[in-house]
Amino acid sequence: MVVYVCVIGDLEDDMDSFTRYSRKIRMTLIKAVTFICFICLIYIPKETTSDNVEEGGYFMVTLNGQVLGAMNSEAEANEALIVARGRISAEAGEIVYMNPNLIVSKEQQSFGKRLSVDEMAEEMYDVLQGSQLVFNKQDAFTVRINDYTVTLKSKDEIARLIEGVKEKYDVDNEFQVRITGNADAASSDFGVEIVKADVGSSGASKVVNVVNGDVVIEANADTIFEDGTLAMVFSETISVTPTSVNSSQISDVQTALEEITKETEEKTIYVVEPGDTLSQIASKYGLTTATLCELNEGLSADGIIGVGDRIVVTVPTPELSVKVFEEMTYEESYDAEVQYIDDDTMYQNQSVVVQAGSEGYREVVAVVQYENNAEVSRDIIKEVLLVESVPKIVRRGTMTPPTYIKPIAGGYLTSAFGARWGTNHNGVDWGVPIGTSVRASSAGVVIRAGWFSGYGICVDIQHPNGTMTRYGHLSRALVSVGQTVSQNQEVARSGNTGQSTGPHLHFEIRIGGTPVNPLPYLQ
Repeated sequence: MVVYVCVIGDLEDDMDSFTRYSRKIRMTLIKAVTFICFICLIYIPKETTSDNVEEGGYFMVTLNGQVLGAMNSEAEANEALIVARGRISAEAGEIVYMNPNLIVSKEQQSFGKRLSVDEMAEEMYDVLQGSQLVFNKQDAFTVRINDYTVTLKSKDEIARLIEGVKEKYDVDNEFQVRITGNADAASSDFGVEIVKADVGSSGASKVVNVVNGDVVIEANADTIFEDGTLAMVFSETISVTPTSVNSSQISDVQTALEEITKETEEKTIYVVEPGDTLSQIASKYGLTTATLCELNEGLSADGIIGVGDRIVVTVPTPELSVKVFEEMTYEESYDAEVQYIDDDTMYQNQSVVVQAGSEGYREVVAVVQYENNAEVSRDIIKEVLLVESVPKIVRRGTMTPPTYIKPIAGGYLTSAFGARWGTNHNGVDWGVPIGTSVRASSAGVVIRAGWFSGYGICVDIQHPNGTMTRYGHLSRALVSVGQTVSQNQEVARSGNTGQSTGPHLHFEIRIGGTPVNPLPYLQ
């Protein structure tokens, strides 16, 4: 018993020692974890705890190529940039232009120092200080030509710019550039125009007005006609506006002149393909046939084009186009207008020349309009007949020509027009049951109604335009010779009489006594 008790006592002592050791280990682990967390808080601090933190990492900010640090969100980076730019403008006391290149990239790391908006704004301020453009106010003038703009120092430079454009078209220096005030007193805008240097009440045809680029000419019995340039105007609207800009934004006259006179597109060439016509090509590029011919020297509306021919369909145009109006005197041949005499005994597609015409000759004074040196219109304002043209006189029909309809409903084509069995088949055959209603293809007078050789029972109808229709192999004629019938009136019943291979209707159209293929004539 003593031995047994001693053993139990030793075991209980061992268990107490083990329990105390386990508790010691747990306390050591707890202290280690606590120490690690403390170290993290000290050596990996988080400066801000903004509610804007986005899950999955932070945002690295780079400005003008310099990496500045991390932030909680892209929105905070943009806010910092606004603060930095505002500070620079406030310190400068004037408008400051900057072109910052801000890049905000998302990083996937969970820990890292994040700068506040104020701290990042301070970093950005230092970077932007070296890239700012201070606005030095300088009075200037902005010239607008449709969507194109250029800024020059003075009205004198504007005048020199327009003079440079004008010189290309005004070789005799007859015109001068004038800057005009806007009619609206509340507006500070100006306009630009080109005027004749020695405008007078006599001389060449008087220019009355220029409205929307159109020159109005007044010519009367007292007008003295003299060849020369009448007017020059711009195709585009030009406006001049006073402004204040940075000196770097002001252009020099020569550079501006090169920009507004350079051609903005290259000439476009179309290569003719099989089936092309001039009108189709013109329509494809939004042109008229006349304009297409003007773009291509030697090309005419009735000319012949071949596959592979190269045709100009568009030409280069400058930013500023100039219209020039020239007065010209020259002699030309002309044809008087054709005179027509209506004749109600003839059809609309018929005509007869009663009198042949002849060419005449005249001296004309014309106003020719050019745009960028290409002629766009020609208006005759005076003419003197040298040899009068004899008009061509034509008698033309007014009656509506007859039409033809298929003489039966349904049926199927069993024999076409043309060669058949060693001979010529003068019409077409439709297979139909005996007794099918046969109707007049066109209005006319019955000239045959009865048996006719191999046609069997046959009906022939003469029409007012001289044509004749024939209906063969009938079972019965329902009209008589001399009877007038209207189009679509029933005239017979189909059958299988004469030289026939089966129930069908034989149909012919004869023009001038000669049979023609009837199918193209049927409506």
